[in-house]
Amino acid sequence: MYKKYQTWVFKDTLYSTAKLLSMKLSLILLFTGILHVSAFTFGQKITLNKKNEKLGNVLQEVQRQSGYNILYDSALFPSTLLVNINVNNQELNS
Repeated sequence: MYKKYQTWVFKDTLYSTAKLLSMKLSLILLFTGILHVSAFTFGQKITLNKKNEKLGNVLQEVQRQSGYNILYDSALFPSTLLVNINVNNQELNS
């Protein structure tokens, strides 16, 4: 009987492929950690003094002063809803 010998011609290639894959994964995780954009912001100061103003207009003013984009569903409150707000150098926390 003849024995079949298995020869691993690409033995080093298989080993280096696994090693290369782990190195690629390490680099991806490293760059993700380095380029991570932090959501931490310093509190913006808001000053508003409005009486009987529509809520949509007040939210637009807060958006203008803070730089935040405010998304809301207008179906949650009536379009004629009037609010009073008196805020002086108040921090806006996210």
